[in-house]
Amino acid sequence: MTRFLTFSAVSALGAAIDLILGVTFLGLGLSSWAALALAMPVSATLVYALHQKITFGDLHSRDLNRGRLVTFLASTAAIYVFRVVVFEFLRGWGAPDVAALCVALVASVAVNYTVSRVVIFARPKGGGQSWGTFRRN
Repeated sequence: MTRFLTFSAVSALGAAIDLILGVTFLGLGLSSWAALALAMPVSATLVYALHQKITFGDLHSRDLNRGRLVTFLASTAAIYVFRVVVFEFLRGWGAPDVAALCVALVASVAVNYTVSRVVIFARPKGGGQSWGTFRRN
């Protein structure tokens, strides 16, 4: 439960960045796809680094694990599509942009936690490196 709370706190920071940038880009007239496509990479990179170091990783490690980062960014692309679909669905039902974006963010955090915990930052039984970990010798 502590890991989920830490994950949620880090994700809340990323969601705040997404919300601020997303609303700003929507206000500039960009489509939802474009607005979220610009906002998500900024927040995803910061969130990845914090999850690697704080939520799932080693606070003292300097290795941000590029292989795992690639896996994380690929999952972020899938979560981006999920987020936009939820956002557009809610807008289609008349929800205001900010409310629709907040609900889409919360829904995508739940999906993101599951993917991060089970795939990206998973530790194999018996120890060792997680799937998606590529380190040079």
